[in-house]
Amino acid sequence: MQTRTLLVLSTCAVLLITGLVFLRGGNGSVPPGSRPQVVDYGAHNAPPPADLAPQAILGTTLAAVRDGEPVPRRFYRGFPTGLKAIPAGEARKRRFYAVMLPLVLRANEIVNAQRARMIALVDDLDADKPLPEPDRAWLVQTYNRLMPERERVDDVAGIDRAAFKRRLAPVPVSLALTQAATESAWGTSRFARQGNAAFGVWTWNETHDGIVPQERAEGANHRVRAYDYLIDSVLDYILTLNKGGAYAEFRRLRAEQMATGGPLDGHALAGTLINYSERREAYVDELQQMIRGNALEVFDRAALAPPAAATS
Repeated sequence: MQTRTLLVLSTCAVLLITGLVFLRGGNGSVPPGSRPQVVDYGAHNAPPPADLAPQAILGTTLAAVRDGEPVPRRFYRGFPTGLKAIPAGEARKRRFYAVMLPLVLRANEIVNAQRARMIALVDDLDADKPLPEPDRAWLVQTYNRLMPERERVDDVAGIDRAAFKRRLAPVPVSLALTQAATESAWGTSRFARQGNAAFGVWTWNETHDGIVPQERAEGANHRVRAYDYLIDSVLDYILTLNKGGAYAEFRRLRAEQMATGGPLDGHALAGTLINYSERREAYVDELQQMIRGNALEVFDRAALAPPAAATS
């Protein structure tokens, strides 16, 4: 089931480190290699056994979520152990959704918090309100991590507000679930099992954990990025769509959808991802068929239950 991204990120060696800091960070720069505190990794549970019922994994039923019930904040470090032994079909799919749905919602929640902070600070700038230096530095750092190198800035005065808002935004849940299912073979691929790689992001950075593809072309030196926690794979995926030059049409259509105030339309946005895979149109068709065939559009309206004491 593994397809391959034509453009993951042109500067993977740096971006997939700084991008995660940006997406999870809260107060400016974070030393490379440290774990930002927005994601409480200690609150992520060990992967559940695959023979556990989907309701027990998720903390509610998928049917209840489809009917509007909030999704419990139950996060797992990886896919269910032994998932490959579960017969392909609805039983495997439900367990896959039970693990991935809360993580996609949590990743979007993190991005939305960053977006809200950015908009508030930019509004203050436009109103000629003085910004503390840490906030100015955060804006510049966050903007530069999203932009191609030639468009990076040294000061907030150079920030393109419209481009910033187009790039710092969430992804439709239905699309994320479908791409994760496609790229990870419903959580059973070697990359998913060994490296929590839900989206098959490539890396050329020798400092990254990675897995060498068995069918890698002679002379190639990329690996599939591996993660200690599954949520990091989701965050990398969001960064890929928000940063990559091949996904400008995705960002343009997403901005149009967000301007209406309604939920994102994953089926329509899937149609913009012709550059995500070497399969191009066939890949897009598969995504759209899976979204409709599995009735995933309803999850574009799903929301996490409010946090109890601490967020994770």
